[in-house]
Amino acid sequence: MSKLLIKRKDTFISFSEDYKVYIDKKEYQVGFGGVLEIDLDEGIHEIHAEVYWLKTQKTEFFIDKTQLLEFNIKPIMNQDKFIWIGLTLLIALFLVQSHVQILISLGAFIGIGWLLLYGYILTVGSKNFLRTSIDAI
Repeated sequence: MSKLLIKRKDTFISFSEDYKVYIDKKEYQVGFGGVLEIDLDEGIHEIHAEVYWLKTQKTEFFIDKTQLLEFNIKPIMNQDKFIWIGLTLLIALFLVQSHVQILISLGAFIGIGWLLLYGYILTVGSKNFLRTSIDAI
């Protein structure tokens, strides 16, 4: 029988919530950094994942009798970079206290950027927040 490995990449956002993966409308859950192994029959199957209101596009794939496929799920944004940028800006705030107006302008720019990003995620981007790939092993 063929197998499908579902792997969830470790990320900061939604680390406490299990991702729901739907294969042919049957629900499976995969936790933070988890790997799930599912036996599938040969043929065409449909898969998609979601966490909260954020979803992936539905993907159809074909699997042979003895094939092993890997389905990877990760958010479209790399949260680790956002954390490092935030820490760098915080350090800059303490080092450059004399340039308060520049820091206020920079903070307003970053704040507006975050609001636009979250507005996108809450609306149009909710169906494209999670990135997926299916690879043969």
